[in-house]
Amino acid sequence: MPAKYNLHSHGPFTFQVGLGETIRHLVERVDYGNRMLMSMPAYSQIAGQLEQQAMVTGIASTDTIEGGDVSDIEAEAVLQDPKEAANNRERRIKNLASAYSFLDEYVTKNSEEPTLPITSNMVKSLHCIVSDGLTDSDYRSGEYRDHPKGIITHVGDDAHGGRYKPPTAHADICTLMTGLEKWAISDEQQNSSPLIRAGLIHYYFERIHPFYDGNGRVGRLLEKAILYHGGYQGWVKGLDRYYLDHIDDYYFAFNHCRKQEKKQPETCNTEFIELALKGMAETIERIHNNASSIASRMMGLAILGDLLRKGQINSRQHELYENIMDYAKGSITKHDLNSERWYNAMYSELSPATKSRDLNGMIKIGLLRKDGSTITAGSLQL
Repeated sequence: MPAKYNLHSHGPFTFQVGLGETIRHLVERVDYGNRMLMSMPAYSQIAGQLEQQAMVTGIASTDTIEGGDVSDIEAEAVLQDPKEAANNRERRIKNLASAYSFLDEYVTKNSEEPTLPITSNMVKSLHCIVSDGLTDSDYRSGEYRDHPKGIITHVGDDAHGGRYKPPTAHADICTLMTGLEKWAISDEQQNSSPLIRAGLIHYYFERIHPFYDGNGRVGRLLEKAILYHGGYQGWVKGLDRYYLDHIDDYYFAFNHCRKQEKKQPETCNTEFIELALKGMAETIERIHNNASSIASRMMGLAILGDLLRKGQINSRQHELYENIMDYAKGSITKHDLNSERWYNAMYSELSPATKSRDLNGMIKIGLLRKDGSTITAGSLQL
C-alpha cells in the first residue's frame, strides 16, 4: 500500500512501488548474472580482489558524479597510503572507503532482520562519515536541512529533465525520513526483491534530499547496503561506474518518475528502477569479465610455474612472459620490446645470443607467437 504524507512546505508526498511488467525480466537478468558470477570455479579465490577493484572504481565514479575528477589509479593510490588525507580530494576518497566499512558492520549487525532497517541514526551516521573533515561545501554533518522562507533547494537542471524542489522545512524532512524508515521494513517491501527495494530507497531518499550536501553519495550507499543485506556481494561497490557512464539517463529517469507520480501512479517509478537494474546487470557482466581475466591469469601462472619446475623454461623466460602480459598487455613489437628498460635490464649482463635464444625457445614451445614484427603471449593451457 502507498504511504502518503501531507507536508507543510511541499504538498503531498507518497512512498509507493509503482512498477510496470518490464521490471520482472530485469530482476531475473540480474539474479542470473549474479548466480553465474558466484558459481565461477575460481570465484572464492579472487572474490576479495574483485571487491577491492569494484570499490576503487565505485569511489572514483561517485566522486566524479559529485563534481570531482579522481581516476581509478589515483583513488587506489590514496586508499593504499596509510597517511592522513592531505586535502579535500583525498579526504573524500578515504571517507567513502570508511563509509563502506561502516555499511559492512551495519549489515552484519542486522543480518537476521528480514529487511535492512534504514533508521535516521544510521543515515545520519553515514552522512557524518561521508562528510567528515570536508571543507569544500556546507555539509553540516548529520544535520537535516531546515531552510527558512526564501531559501530554496533545487535538485537537477532543465537540461536533465527539469529542476525539482524537495521539501524545505525541517519538520517535513523529519516526517519523511521517519516515513522512509517505516516503509523500508513494511510488508510491501519485505515481499519485494532486494534488487527493487534498493532502487526504490535510493530514489525516495534523493526525493527527500534531507541533507545540505552529500545526498547523492548517501543515497547510492543506502542502495548498496540493501543489496549487501540481500546477499549480493563482489560487484555491488562498482555500481556507481554505470551511473557515471549514464549520468544523463540517471537524472532524466529521476525527474521522469517524479512527474509521472500523478499521471500514472501504478507505474510511475518504472524508469528509475529499470535504470538501476540495468546498471546492476551490466556491472555484474563487467565484473564477470574481469573475474575471467584474473582466473585465466592465475591458471596461466600456475602452468608457467609448472614449466619452470620441469626445466622446460628458465627463470628469465618465466619473467619475460609475465612482463609481456603485465606491461605490454599480451602483445608487443620486437622493436618496442628491445626498447623496454625492464627487458634490457634482464639481459644487461648476458649476451645477445642468450637473449635471442630465450625468445626463440619460447616461440618454439608456443609460449609466444611471432606474427611479422609483433610478439604475442600464447594461451597457456593444461
